[in-house]
Parts: sequence; structure tokens; C-alpha cells
Amino acid sequence: MLHFIDQTSQDKHHMVFNASMISILMSMYPDSMLMAHGIASNHTAIFSLLTEAERARIIFSTIEYTQPAKPGLAYKALNYIKKEKTRMRQLDRIVQEAADDDLIFFSVSSFYCFYYFKKIKMKHAVPVIATLHGGIDYFYNPQNYMERINAWYHKRMFKLDAPNFKYLLLNKIAKSMLVKDGYLKANEVMEIEHPYPNLGEINTFISLTKTPLVIAHLGSMEAQRKNSHYLYELAAKSASDIKAGLLKFKIVGLKNASVKAWENEWVEEVVGKETSYLERSVYEQEVKSIHYSAFFFPTNEYICRASGAVVDTLVFEKPVFTLYHPYFEYLFKVAGNVGYMVNTLDEMRDIIAKIIRNPEQYEAEYRLQCDNLKKFKDQLTIESVTNDLKNQMNALNN
Repeated sequence: MLHFIDQTSQDKHHMVFNASMISILMSMYPDSMLMAHGIASNHTAIFSLLTEAERARIIFSTIEYTQPAKPGLAYKALNYIKKEKTRMRQLDRIVQEAADDDLIFFSVSSFYCFYYFKKIKMKHAVPVIATLHGGIDYFYNPQNYMERINAWYHKRMFKLDAPNFKYLLLNKIAKSMLVKDGYLKANEVMEIEHPYPNLGEINTFISLTKTPLVIAHLGSMEAQRKNSHYLYELAAKSASDIKAGLLKFKIVGLKNASVKAWENEWVEEVVGKETSYLERSVYEQEVKSIHYSAFFFPTNEYICRASGAVVDTLVFEKPVFTLYHPYFEYLFKVAGNVGYMVNTLDEMRDIIAKIIRNPEQYEAEYRLQCDNLKKFKDQLTIESVTNDLKNQMNALNN
């Protein structure tokens, strides 16, 4: 039996990653059923991305949480404690009932329950693959008290010695740093490209001669961790071209309050209502309609975590405008020319202006960039990531 655990994702959150990893596990263990432990709304989203054959092999075990008894911070805090206890009871049951030849894939939970899971796993032989998400970034750049506590529990967890317990990173740049800095041993961590289902169905090339030139910020807007507000600044620098109908900047996904101070009239917003993401079908149609995506990550962010927006720009073959960042340096190194990586917003604006004025001159390069993304995304397929993960597991076990 395969066990897949995501105790916190609701609705479409992590749906692409969860569905992809379920497909990968089913491919690696074709004779095994899989039990998915998580929230019902996320199960529904995952189910929509699986094939009929995969759906026949999955069993859903839902976790239900209480709601605060009354409004107010104190009641929310008490309810959070109740939810943590519910999660811990579920983890106790999964580990105790799992056979030694089962496999547990730990996708997402709270940071304390992640630590708790490894602690109780120390007494059991069942193999575990545990995903490392954004909490590892807090080792290097915590922004507040809760992020420092998160990092402390991860560091404490890394020191626990549990049999058959391997970690999984979702990019190819973080492992060497974490090993070099002494947080992990090379033989306990694997690294894969972020997988994506149904890649063969996507073909979204749009000629540069189609006006306006459309550049979009994908996913959630965040000032501190993503410098998303730079999109407004870049748009303001290009206001004359926007007014002339030659250029359009868009937000596609979700806008939060952190960027409100920078809002201006030069950026079109295609976002979900309040704190909700766009419907996935709407989001994908919007991404298909752009020419380029734009990224402004600080150099000390998104090193140890995967960005869903970056995955989307790879999947939909949209070349990037980006400031220099370790992940994009890696991407340009292994995939070739996939857009423009620059030092400043002014450099970015100048390249955009040149493309607008001479689209035919840049069309051949643009096709090359799209083709390079198309080739690179072959590494994101279920088959490719399955083979990569299988080879790494075999190497660690030998």
C-alpha cells in the first residue's frame, strides 16, 4: 500500500504537485493501491487531474477539522491547537497501521506535525519520502518570529535519526547548499524537477508581431518574498507604450495586500476574488495568451522552495524577463536562452522597448526561447521525473 499525506492543502492548493506525485508513485509501484490522507476539497481537485486508471487505484481518507467556536483571536488559537491534535492522531494511526513494505509519501502539513511525524516514525521501519517545501528558506532568511520557529523545528527534525527516511527537494539547486551547510547528508535527500501532468497537450506559441506585447506576473503577488511590486514600477516606466496600445502588463493569479501601496493604472488585473485564486481553467487560458512572464525574486528567496509560477512559465513555454537569481541562472545554464536575465528594471524596460519597435527582428530569438523551454519541460513529465526519482532511490539504497 502507498500512503500519500497532505494535511493542510485545501481546494486547488498544491493540486498540480499532489496529483503529479500520486501519478509518479503509481507508476513506480504499478501493483499497489494508494490511500490519500487529506482534506476533501483538495482530494476533489487532485482527482480531476488523474487518469481513469489512476482513479481506480486511489482511496481517499479525509481529515475533518473543527471551526472556531466564536470569532476572535483566542478562539482561533484554541481551534488551531485542536487541528494540530487531529493531525497528530491521524499521523499516529497511519504510521502504526502501515506495513513495513508500504511506502509513505509525506507531502504537506504544519511544521510541527512534520517534526512530530519524523519523531514517531523513528520506531517504525516503513519507508518514507518527505517533501521539503518553503520552510527551508527560513534557515537563511526568516522574516518574523513564526518563520524562525518554523526553521527551528526543521533543524531539530533533521537531527532525528529515523530508519528509511528520505527527503525530497523540488529543484536542482538547493541540495548542494543544504549539504554543504551541514543541515542534511547527501545520502538522505533526493532532488527532482517539479513535475507536471499532461504536458503533451500544451502548445501556446504567440508571435511577437501580435500586438500588444503582453507580459504577466503569474501566481500570487508578494512584495517581500517576490518583489512583485516591481511590476507596477516597470509598467510605470513603460507608460507611453501602454497608452499607445503596444504593450500590456498583467497580473494573472492572486493579488494580496502587500503590493497595494504600489498599485497604478498601468497594470491590468486578472485575479481571483478576495483571497481566492483564479479558477485553474481561467488561469491557464490567461497564461496561454501572454508572450512573456516576469519575475523579480530577491536573490535570497526561492532557493529551497519551488515556485508554481516558474513551473507554469516552463509548462506553457513562456520566455521570462527576470532579475538575476540563482534558480534562473541554473535554468539558463541547463536550458539555454529562455528569455532575458538582467540586473535592473531599466535594463528590462529597454529590452521590452526594442522588442516592441522591431518585433520581426526578435521573432527568431523568441522562437528559440520557446523551443528551449519546450525541450526543458520534457524533464517535468511524469515519466521523466519517475525515472529520475527511481534512479536516485536505487542509488541511495545501494
